[in-house]
Amino acid sequence: MIGRKTGFDFSFESCAAIVLKVEAGLTMDPKDKGNWTGGKIGVGVLKGTNRGISAASYPNEDIKNMTRERALYLFKRDYWNKLRLQEKQLNLMALDCAVNQGLGISNGFLDQVKGLPSIRDKVEKFYDLREARYGKTTGWESFLKGWINRLDDVYDRTIINLA
Repeated sequence: MIGRKTGFDFSFESCAAIVLKVEAGLTMDPKDKGNWTGGKIGVGVLKGTNRGISAASYPNEDIKNMTRERALYLFKRDYWNKLRLQEKQLNLMALDCAVNQGLGISNGFLDQVKGLPSIRDKVEKFYDLREARYGKTTGWESFLKGWINRLDDVYDRTIINLA
């Protein structure tokens, strides 16, 4: 499994491959505001989310036919290149957060962990911040278990590869 072994390099390609595994497949849930081009349930066109690319964030993209290559291009342009990345060991957690919870949220969490003494402290605090934000999110209860499983997986992959 990608990222489960020592030596994971935390590069864009490695991190994006993990995020794409979680974000694979087209979802058209009409109760998910991210699937609507207007960003609200019932507003705009129901185009869905595919490979982590949502109709709400990318209303002009062809969501249904989103290719892996196009998703990677958007991840790099709109997330990776705009993340305030610090130590490379935070890269996977930061990219996953940006795709799932938003670029501003991820950068805010990166700012909050910046002064902590060790990379392990930073990873653990980043985890705690994400988990707390999920807990405060209303109207998304049906997604919560999956989000926490996703967060746990990214955390485990990061911790096992700290050097």
